[in-house]
Amino acid sequence: MELKDYQIKVLDYLESYLAELKAQKSEKQDYFEFLKGKGKEAVHPEKSDYCQLAWESLKAKMAVYRSNYTVRNDGMRRNIPNVCFKVPTGGGKTLLATAAIQRINQDYFKRNNGFVLWIVPSETIYTQTSKQLRDKEHTYRQMLDRASGGRTLILEKHDRFTAQDVEDNLCIMLLMLQASNRNNKEALKMFKDSGRFESFFPPLDDYNANNALLSAVPNLDTADLMSDEHCVISGISIKHSLGNVMRLLRPIAIFDEGHRGATQLAQDTVNSFNTSFILELSATPKDHSNVLVNVGGQELKKEQMIKLPINVTSYGEANWQHTLNQAHAKTLELNNLAAKYQAEEGRYIRPIMVIKAEPKRKGEAYDHVEDIKSYLIKNLNVLESQIRIKLADNNEMRDDDLFDKFCPVRYIITKDALKEGWDCSFAYVLAILSNTRGQTALTQFIGRVLRQPYALETSIPALNQCYVYCDNADVNSAAKGIKQGLEDEGMGDVSDQIVAGSGQATGKEKVTLKRKEKYKGTKIFLPSLNVIRNGKPVSFDYHADILADIQWDDYSFDALEKITLADKEMMDYQHLTVDWKKDKVGQIDIDWGEKQSEKVTNDISITLMVSQLMEKVPNAWQAFRIIQHALSQLKYKGISETKIAINSVFIVEEIKKDCFRWMLEQSEANFRRKLDDGTVFLRLLAEPFSKLNWHMAEQIEMQRNLNETAVTLEKSMFQPQYFSNYNGLENPIALAINNKDVVEWWHRLAVRGTEYSIQGWKRERIYPDFLVKLEAGKDGIERLYFIESKGEHLEGNKDTSYKQELFKTINAALIGDIKPKGEMTLVDSKEKISFHMVFENEWENELNGLLV
Repeated sequence: MELKDYQIKVLDYLESYLAELKAQKSEKQDYFEFLKGKGKEAVHPEKSDYCQLAWESLKAKMAVYRSNYTVRNDGMRRNIPNVCFKVPTGGGKTLLATAAIQRINQDYFKRNNGFVLWIVPSETIYTQTSKQLRDKEHTYRQMLDRASGGRTLILEKHDRFTAQDVEDNLCIMLLMLQASNRNNKEALKMFKDSGRFESFFPPLDDYNANNALLSAVPNLDTADLMSDEHCVISGISIKHSLGNVMRLLRPIAIFDEGHRGATQLAQDTVNSFNTSFILELSATPKDHSNVLVNVGGQELKKEQMIKLPINVTSYGEANWQHTLNQAHAKTLELNNLAAKYQAEEGRYIRPIMVIKAEPKRKGEAYDHVEDIKSYLIKNLNVLESQIRIKLADNNEMRDDDLFDKFCPVRYIITKDALKEGWDCSFAYVLAILSNTRGQTALTQFIGRVLRQPYALETSIPALNQCYVYCDNADVNSAAKGIKQGLEDEGMGDVSDQIVAGSGQATGKEKVTLKRKEKYKGTKIFLPSLNVIRNGKPVSFDYHADILADIQWDDYSFDALEKITLADKEMMDYQHLTVDWKKDKVGQIDIDWGEKQSEKVTNDISITLMVSQLMEKVPNAWQAFRIIQHALSQLKYKGISETKIAINSVFIVEEIKKDCFRWMLEQSEANFRRKLDDGTVFLRLLAEPFSKLNWHMAEQIEMQRNLNETAVTLEKSMFQPQYFSNYNGLENPIALAINNKDVVEWWHRLAVRGTEYSIQGWKRERIYPDFLVKLEAGKDGIERLYFIESKGEHLEGNKDTSYKQELFKTINAALIGDIKPKGEMTLVDSKEKISFHMVFENEWENELNGLLV
């Protein structure tokens, strides 16, 4: 599965944090060993402040979302690295979690095996996650198998597993949040003796071994074997419980919906498992969470992951039958459009309506669910086979694959069973037919209809939006409920995308901006980035036109002399003897023996190394060739297979860094070469290829606050303007542009992801903020400037530096006036285009120099 731009950004942030974490911990380790060598007391590195220092160091280099760092300590007072991804519902949190496990395990812990505790907040999410992780054809499982070389073991808390299982596999244990709560009677089973985990513990009657283990891990739960106070000798036995197994294994904890585990009890319980790393995933994290990176709804919309706007029809006094009639009519309309879309473009969508029924009151015989189903069949001619009921005690959807072309389901009736953890992207229409708590229902259910099918917008606008119908809900309640729902789903930044339907208006309303009278009907088009492929111009495609031309045959990892493998052929160990003190009854005497070494034997797993490298090298055969070449070079230098095997994770990590750097260099070289020779070009094309140019619309639709005053900016191409659509930096820039005498007209490219963009040698697209047309100068040339604005905190980061370099490269190519290959006819234009970036702390000076 190809990662989205924002998902790549999230993982880049994680990799940067892990790098800082390794550096800080290594420094603490060096200092610890130095003091110990001097015979002085020293703080163990894991009990130091290395996590806080890593956060501060990263913060100085990148714009982390939350400035302050919250410390978490395990049951032995060791510092736990803990971070949070703030990602909206529908943003692929589970995919990010599986990708993060690979990076944390391999990049930080330098291993492929181990134990992961995956905590979920509800039965619905538990069932869904379990199904996805067990399915070897699912992307999530494939991501885990890549991390483990195909050795992934999915466990539940009742399963039996051994120490050898953890040694040989990447073990993922799914756990309900409630199951780890020691105040929960059911959860107490986790902390009771069990006959399933003998391999992790010494024999029950080996008191010395039990006490030695307890000395090493003092927060293990114990049982007193000789509780009789008259016994001369008392014995201690460590409980063979799952809870104690966790403390020994020190799992990585993945906390799905981390805000649900914000109580001190929940945090203390997870900490007490001696967790080695905590990753929270949440749309709405609490203040204690160390939010590393924030993804907003705008980024999901840009990647075509969600349906917006939300069209709301709210009936203040209508009965539920009328509301259902309107929602049903919209569902039929969408299904007709979907059939047309499939016939024309071959992609299957079957719009589904989700119906929220009124809960059945205690003691009442009336069942709203059955009444709705009967009305659909008898009054609206819906086939019974198209209806499913989804309740806590009646799940008719258990065997349905809603994405199957032969699945008949178009209507789902529920009460509360779908309010979380259900993510069918075919759900387009939400009908709230509950007379009570309408606002609450909207808040909880709005996320169920937001996902865009296949994460790809259609050519039919109506199939890129979602629709909400509610009865007995006043306008303010509906608006407040949906806004709160978007915020609860982590998409507060798109809460203005609520459009009034044929019922009553909400807190936002749709407005149409039209071109200035002077330019109405005038064709305004600009060149897009296109490419000559098979002799014809087509739209530029990063994968087909850049990545596909990378010659992986030319790459080999030749930096072996720059890496130092850990000398681990000999493994240090120390023997100790634990016995009762001869002179003091009940006290323990520990005799530490001398440090010794023994040779370690291990085998190289080429399959595992290849699967790990494929994160950066897309071709399995090439990944195999690269690994084979590196191994042969190491063996040629006389490095033993054992040493290579023990260092295999480190070797692959170094190759990944090197080949990714090489890939970016090759991508940039390919792009620049194709730009220089005219294969890639930015020129206006004449017929029959003019559709490849960017055409400015005659009018655009936006949302404004109710009763917001329209602003007339006389040089804006579209009138009027509404400042609720501008951010803090765009507002003064727009006013400054409008006041420049040299400006003929300007346009704020307001709808990201649907208006003008360019792309370069990286996957991400760049969407400029403003398009500015200048009056013709003395040379008779008319200039068009694309202007991108950046906040001060973004100046100098990798993303901004790349955009600046791409702008510079495109501008140089435009000055060179290189024409595309072939016999394409270009449109004769006097306009010169260029791209520019202005920063928050100096934008006025930069605009003054530009707009002259």
